[in-house]
Amino acid sequence: MMEMRNTNGVVAEELGTLEGDDLKVDKIAQNVKDCHVGVVQAPAVLQIQQQQPQSASGCWERFLHQASIKVLLVENDDSTRHVVAALLRNCRYEECFAFELSSELHSVFPVIEAASGLQAWKILEDLTNHIDLVLTEVFMPCFSGIFLLSKIMSHKTRKNVPVIMMSSHDSIGIVFKCLSKGAVDFLVKPIRKNELKNLWQHVWRRCHSW
Repeated sequence: MMEMRNTNGVVAEELGTLEGDDLKVDKIAQNVKDCHVGVVQAPAVLQIQQQQPQSASGCWERFLHQASIKVLLVENDDSTRHVVAALLRNCRYEECFAFELSSELHSVFPVIEAASGLQAWKILEDLTNHIDLVLTEVFMPCFSGIFLLSKIMSHKTRKNVPVIMMSSHDSIGIVFKCLSKGAVDFLVKPIRKNELKNLWQHVWRRCHSW
């Protein structure tokens, strides 16, 4: 488990905003999976997930009809960002490809890396940058992941991009705050490759919710 650092009081400030959410947490606690398993999903998507074919994880291109999913990865810690980016680029579905481009394995998740929330927002503001999904750290100095999430959710166009939050701090309050502000999922660090391989499902759900 990665150690979370208190950078310029950012973590303390974020945690301090959670006190008002305590009463709400109890209402959704039964709908939220145990954070320690590594993945927590918003209650709204659980029903959709149950309706999805079991074979979808092996043949995702049949549902999305695209060869790759472009991910904007936002992480201020350089080593963590490089590791997660490498995991994303190496997520490959070997079982079957509905639209095989070649006999060689290809990267499912092209990655755009951002070292800060501000840098990520500048990338998102430029609508010529095609982004299918955002994976962001919660606690970052100056421009936190939660603030980035709020900016995305209030944007006319970018609000349709699924946002997944990640953190080594997995308290129910943090998870609830992220989900209530519009995140579609919450990953607990250290991130595992099996969790990343299923990110395409959030893009599929968003496409079918329009």
